[in-house]
Amino acid sequence: MQPLSWGPFNLGDEAKAATNPEVKKFLQDLVLTADEVVAVTGKVYRTAPITKKYDAKEGKPLDFTPLEGGRTVLNADQIRSVTYYEERVIDLLIENISRLQRGENRLANEIV
Repeated sequence: MQPLSWGPFNLGDEAKAATNPEVKKFLQDLVLTADEVVAVTGKVYRTAPITKKYDAKEGKPLDFTPLEGGRTVLNADQIRSVTYYEERVIDLLIENISRLQRGENRLANEIV
């Protein structure tokens, strides 16, 4: 990995070069701007960005493209949740700010 004083960084290249498996996975997750769809069965689909906000109350099916490829359509009653990439990043930031305010020294997603 490059020293912190260097930059700009390409997280994809850094993930490929990482030898520690935890660091590699962490960087790969950061590179991936994927939304998540969780089915009522518990299956988690990481998807290409969903362009329109999904509202299960409308009862319409959700048509999306999992990152593994192909196309998936789930009916509203098959979907537990839809979380957008930006929401996950904001939730992580809020969690870390809360931990710091409570005086904790371990952050969520911290690599040790």
